[in-house]
Amino acid sequence: MTRIASFVAVLVLGAALPGAAQEDTGAERAIRAGLDWLQRTQEPDGSWDAIDRNPWHGEFGLPGFCGLADSGIDPAVTALAYLALLETGGAAPDSPHAAVATRALGYLHDTGSDYVKFAGPPKSECICHGGHSISRMYDPPLVFLALLRACEARPAEDLRKLGKDGLELLFSKRDEPTGTCRYLPRQDSGVSIFVLEAIFTARRAGIPVPAGLAEEAGAYWKLLIEPATGRVRHEDTNPQCLGGWDAIAISLSFQRAFDAADSETARRQIDLLLGHAPKWDAVWELPARKDGPPTELIRLDRDVVNFFYWYHGTRALKPAGGETWRRWRESLTSALVGAQVTEGEDRGSWDPADPWGRIGGRVYSTAYAVRALAEAR
Repeated sequence: MTRIASFVAVLVLGAALPGAAQEDTGAERAIRAGLDWLQRTQEPDGSWDAIDRNPWHGEFGLPGFCGLADSGIDPAVTALAYLALLETGGAAPDSPHAAVATRALGYLHDTGSDYVKFAGPPKSECICHGGHSISRMYDPPLVFLALLRACEARPAEDLRKLGKDGLELLFSKRDEPTGTCRYLPRQDSGVSIFVLEAIFTARRAGIPVPAGLAEEAGAYWKLLIEPATGRVRHEDTNPQCLGGWDAIAISLSFQRAFDAADSETARRQIDLLLGHAPKWDAVWELPARKDGPPTELIRLDRDVVNFFYWYHGTRALKPAGGETWRRWRESLTSALVGAQVTEGEDRGSWDPADPWGRIGGRVYSTAYAVRALAEAR
């Protein structure tokens, strides 16, 4: 098996095969409780209501919400919840959560079909961020990634066709020659990793993918890396715009995909990630004011709770093995198991106490926490 094929197996298949028996540890109990919470809070149409379960909604001015279109982020968090079910075995036919996964897949199928029909999400369903649309940036890549993962697990012809059509839609939005989506004028590392995952998933499912697309995205990511430090820029034209630890973790995953994980830069990045291992002692606090963006709102290089980073850091460091993996895994498990809500209607979930929780709410935080724990198996 080649290095890229080996990486793709980890990148796409996730931590556990559906139905695989797992030791009954604190982490496994936390995963089951998280899935139970997702089961209790699913909407009748198979989606999850991000805003209804977001304590930050309306608390400050960025991001603001367009009119009454609060459903704009629901497809993205529903895709994340479905991926959590898929990666933990919760979508397996004999799982107690199988019906939840089936309903979620039906919602994602309908949503993806609408995106293909209308060449993207309806403009009326958007969450504004500096005049741009967050939902238009994250919804399509996540929805089609989830559908392609479903197609890989269950190769039905309708899923294959929808996955192929979805990839073509994503490709039509990419920023040539960087290979990233152009839902926003500036590049976004989160969108890039979702699209790359979708490409690799399609390849594994036997869905045709235009040649060179993954390599195109990898070449762009290489431009963003500062070799001397291992840090990653958000924009190739702005050396001062540094990404956070999540960008480093995604960068390391990209390097593994393109046979560069043993480079000196990659080793620096591993050291950086280990120096900022998960800890639940600095939760993200939103400012009280509503009159505009606060200072340092997007500074993500501080050590705060960050579910997105913890998941991608877990995936980036797991292949390293040895002491590196042991230290990260222990930090992750301790932080997440200890912080899970254990009482009340939100029992089994995680508080959306990170920078992105202000958008995705409790569904986002719980889905990523479950995925991270499953990846750490």
